[in-house]
Amino acid sequence: MRKMSKGARKAGIAGLAAVLCVTTMVSVSVLGTPKSYAAGDASKQTKTQKEVESTYPNLISQKDYSGINAKDETTYVVMDADGNVTDTAVSSWLRNGKDSDKIKDYSTLKNIKNTSGKEKYTRDGNTLVWNAKGNDITYQGTPTEDVPVTVKVSYYLDGQKVSAKTIAGKSGKVEIHFDYTVNKKENVSVDGKSYSIDHPYTMASGLVLDNSNFKDVTISNGKAVNDGDKTVCLGIAFPGLADSLKLNATDVNIPESVVVTATAENFKLDGTYTVALSEALGSADLSTGSLNEKVEQLKSGIQQLDEASNELVSGAKTLKEGSSELASGTKEILQGAEALNSGLSTLSQKGSTLSKATDQLKTSVFSMATKELQNQLKESGMSEEEAAKYTLSPNSSSSNYYKTVLNGVTSAAVSKAESTLRGLLSQQGVTDTSQQNIILARAYNTLASSGKTNPTEAELQTAIVNAGTEAKTAQAVSAAVSNSSYQQAAAAKLMQAYAAQGATFDPSSAEGQQQIAVVCTEMMIAQQGGASNPAGLDLQTLSNYQSKATELLKTAQIFQGYVSAETNPSADVRALAAMAAATKSNPQETAKALKSAETQLDQVIQYTEGVKAYIAGVNSAYAGSEQLVSGMKKLSSGAEQLDEGVGKLDAGIQAFDEDGIDKLIDSMNNNQLEDLISRAKALQSASNNPVFIGGVKKGMEGDSKIIFKTASIKNK
Repeated sequence: MRKMSKGARKAGIAGLAAVLCVTTMVSVSVLGTPKSYAAGDASKQTKTQKEVESTYPNLISQKDYSGINAKDETTYVVMDADGNVTDTAVSSWLRNGKDSDKIKDYSTLKNIKNTSGKEKYTRDGNTLVWNAKGNDITYQGTPTEDVPVTVKVSYYLDGQKVSAKTIAGKSGKVEIHFDYTVNKKENVSVDGKSYSIDHPYTMASGLVLDNSNFKDVTISNGKAVNDGDKTVCLGIAFPGLADSLKLNATDVNIPESVVVTATAENFKLDGTYTVALSEALGSADLSTGSLNEKVEQLKSGIQQLDEASNELVSGAKTLKEGSSELASGTKEILQGAEALNSGLSTLSQKGSTLSKATDQLKTSVFSMATKELQNQLKESGMSEEEAAKYTLSPNSSSSNYYKTVLNGVTSAAVSKAESTLRGLLSQQGVTDTSQQNIILARAYNTLASSGKTNPTEAELQTAIVNAGTEAKTAQAVSAAVSNSSYQQAAAAKLMQAYAAQGATFDPSSAEGQQQIAVVCTEMMIAQQGGASNPAGLDLQTLSNYQSKATELLKTAQIFQGYVSAETNPSADVRALAAMAAATKSNPQETAKALKSAETQLDQVIQYTEGVKAYIAGVNSAYAGSEQLVSGMKKLSSGAEQLDEGVGKLDAGIQAFDEDGIDKLIDSMNNNQLEDLISRAKALQSASNNPVFIGGVKKGMEGDSKIIFKTASIKNK
């Protein structure tokens, strides 16, 4: 009874952990849930929630609070399909077991609304007094604190993590992961010790899979129920429990996540449903009597350790016998190392020849690339003398470094294209640089917003012409609207028209200013049509131009809005010039095409550098092999000494068995097991105090749960 194996220790610890986990899973079926009052979109039951709760009817059931006033809190966390939170709401159910006329409550929620009736409340800080009149009260509000536990939902397709959007409609091996994080720490004092632990939460995650889209469904830590048409899955996890108990992962496997696997065809999912329960460990029996069985397991394991210790002594003798075989084997390895050393020597000698050939290849490729560049530049209109100045070098410190040269060619092409665009505008009478910038930037943004990042020359010209037309329209409309004589005449006509109808026209109001702007634009159109005195025309005549005036005003306002929002027109002009340089009908296309040579030259550089690295590696391996041969000689000698050392090891194991094992068991009996039991009691104490996100009046009983719901994923 003096020795205990690792297996015995594991059996005892696992037994205590099992008490907590099994009790928790049983306790899930006795936690309360609010009545089905309509509490907004956040608490609206989804199809998945209904199916899971129908298949597992004891997942959430009601506690009996007969004869007392209590509070049940349910927090609803609504997430998109990827698990990002979109809405959070808290629903509280005040159980009026005493049929009280008034119920005193405590809540930190905002925007509180009675969802079960018309009962009112008064509020003093966070203290609420409900005029219940003997009724239960259910209300909903917005939380002021973060939820103490979160759920992360992720998807995998054929082993690769993907988004909900990506997996929609896909087929293959799929996984749906539920990972949980507890954000609530509890400081608990038990048996004269203080512990900082994660609040013990039991997480139950469920989903429904249509059998026409999924098969071979499995779930970790749970159960999958197949009714022929669909498979309803529910898994259980205890995040943070193993860490709070200080259990090594190799000792006890307490589930902290849930994974659903299946073979999918045209993937779709009607969302997921997770419930977090914060009170489930409260009923665990950690009395001395309940631990007797676990202690007996520890005693049984002592004999196992005694037997294992004897096996260790026997193994030491076997090791001694094997040491002589090692000495023989090292001689054979030494012969192989010498052969390897000879081969690496030959490779090292050939490395110089390979290096020279690689340098010649690089020089030849860059020479051909230089000639091709010069020919292309001459074909694009550059003189032979000027083209000869462009040479390509692989040396990054050279002024002719190929990346610098090719980037310069492309930049020159863009600059030339920009000059051409500005020249076209100058021919149309637009010579002001800032005005040119606005027009060209407008043209670029029009093309980019329509997805034409590589437009034809015709599309490019059309965009510039349209932008120029918008600019001219905006300028003409602005001049007409700011024309004082037009403004005065328009205001007078509108005042007269309003007065004739017994109304008053306010020219200073936003509506009045808009009407004046329309009439001024109508006068401009009339003048363009040949009217010598447009300000003298009556409203009836001017109304013939109302439709066109409204359209021109809208165009001008859109253009002016763009001008106000544009923060860096020069950058957009440069981007438009790059588009122009890339059009096939433009002579700058030649320079753009040469830019692809950079990638090919990059590959040459990578190859030559790789060869150099290989040669260096061979030389290093050769040097290492010489050291290996030297080391193997020493190893062969050392193997003979090992046999003598193994004999000493046998005696050392005997001492370890007598002195070390006994002390280890004594330490574990007096410290580790006691600490484990105390931590379990601390968890039970924390579980008996459920976390109310909206708060609860001191001394009032009740429970709290959090329901997480993700959006559906529709197949394509």
